[in-house]
Amino acid sequence: AKEVNHVMLTVKEALEYFEKDIQYTVTGLPVRAELFKKTKEQARAELGFDDAFTILSFGGSLGAGAINDTMAEVLKWHTSKGLPVNHIHGYGGMGKDSFPQKMQEYGIPLKSDRIRITEYINDMDTCMAAADLVVCRSGANALAELEALGKPSILIPSPIVAGNHQYHNAMVLGKAGAAQVIEQKDVTNEDMIRRIEALYNDRPKLWSMAESASFLAVRDTEERIWGVIEKLIH
Repeated sequence: AKEVNHVMLTVKEALEYFEKDIQYTVTGLPVRAELFKKTKEQARAELGFDDAFTILSFGGSLGAGAINDTMAEVLKWHTSKGLPVNHIHGYGGMGKDSFPQKMQEYGIPLKSDRIRITEYINDMDTCMAAADLVVCRSGANALAELEALGKPSILIPSPIVAGNHQYHNAMVLGKAGAAQVIEQKDVTNEDMIRRIEALYNDRPKLWSMAESASFLAVRDTEERIWGVIEKLIH
């Protein structure tokens, strides 16, 4: 960064890691156009879901043990109670054997009119559009998509990344009221179920989180990036 003329930032909060006199522009992070092609209703119909409260949870392509473990209990909770909840979960490579086995133990099908459990989510745009609440890590791409779509979230930052940057990423949304942030060391099944149940029962709170997430989104990222490039080459 010391050698560049201008820095493009995803969020202004990152500015504290640079020299005070650095030239910068907050551009946000580009997101895929496919994310905006389906309404919530269209996405749910495509997934075979009704209009019930819908949870999307995932830990990335490799998966995340902490998310898999707690989501197994969340699935057991809402299915055993017969709650009208749709749930999409991607368990990733590390859960390839253990997660389906756990579901079998709990008598939960990997696919039904309310449940869709798979190793990898290939149609993330559809699943994101369908969701009322997202539980995931807090990489920059995931957060940009949550903001762009205005999705409330419960974020569990990965503790094994350089500079603990996922935690700092997550706290931007947490401080704005767009997300609830739980450090991995603090994750418990009881607390996760309590949080999800509270949001399930408090739709105004959920809508407020959605509005806060949407407010954080940068809607003209491409134009801002191109503006910086044009300025530097002329």
